[in-house]
Amino acid sequence: MSSNDTTPTESSSGSPSLQSTPPVLEYGFPKPQGDIDIEEALQRKPLRWTFQGQVQANKSRPLAAAPEDVRKMDLERAKQDLLRMQGAIGNDAKSGSKRTPN
Repeated sequence: MSSNDTTPTESSSGSPSLQSTPPVLEYGFPKPQGDIDIEEALQRKPLRWTFQGQVQANKSRPLAAAPEDVRKMDLERAKQDLLRMQGAIGNDAKSGSKRTPN
């Protein structure tokens, strides 16, 4: 096998998602301005844009109450559905009792 031969796992094409990601290790991250206190950093409350911060913000946010008119319409619709079902059951029972055996 020559050095130019490649197997499918060694292919230079790779997946498109892997080729499009920038090389993270080449980023120019800024240096910290002072000494970093690891214990203090771990004791801080999670910030708003972290996952834990978002969960806490969602818990503290009041639930949106349904407007009264929407609630009334939903209850009225449910009432009509129940009355329709009750009528259908009542009609089936009445028609069943009027049948005569053959």
